[in-house]
Amino acid sequence: MEELPTGQESDKDRHDTGADDSSVGNVGSRRGGEFASVAGTSDDRALFDWESRWPKRARWHIRFELLYLVALFAASPVGLFCLSAGKLDEPLDLTTEESRSLALYGAAWFGGLLGGCLFSMKWLYHSVARGKWHLDRRPWRFLTPLVSAGLAFGTMALFISGALPIFSDQITGTLSGVAGVSFLVGYFSDDTVAALAAAASKLLRGAEEQSDGSDSRN
Repeated sequence: MEELPTGQESDKDRHDTGADDSSVGNVGSRRGGEFASVAGTSDDRALFDWESRWPKRARWHIRFELLYLVALFAASPVGLFCLSAGKLDEPLDLTTEESRSLALYGAAWFGGLLGGCLFSMKWLYHSVARGKWHLDRRPWRFLTPLVSAGLAFGTMALFISGALPIFSDQITGTLSGVAGVSFLVGYFSDDTVAALAAAASKLLRGAEEQSDGSDSRN
């Protein structure tokens, strides 16, 4: 376990508390409080105090995480370009319909990945500057972009199929529309999970009531 530099407080930020993570209503405030400009940029430093407070070994781990996130971040627009330009159609021998499906669902994946990477990168540089970075949070930072990508993929599948007809075909039928919505789903993944849970509960409750009504008539 990496030790924090002398004078730095241990990790007690809101992201690590069970109360905040279980409270859906605090999602927006939790993210805003962590990254809002009103929090300031002094990081409790005196003027001209420029040297890193982190030991050499910790800085190596931080750079490694940064390279990982930057690689995923850079791969997202490259993947979107390959899908939009049909670069995989010939190698995979895809039909026109298959190519369109790959482009739409691939855009959902890469859009969510982009949003998740952006959020993880913001959390990384803020936690490093404020002395709250630690190795126990590494799985969270590594997996958040992938979780965001998977969540965006599943969410857009519900939208595109019409199971959750929230957006029109003009959005869910275009590459840019799918990528844009997926980016928001990936970045605000906590809010998306809460919204999907509420929607799923409503759909399942409606299906159950309809089934009970059908049984009573029979």
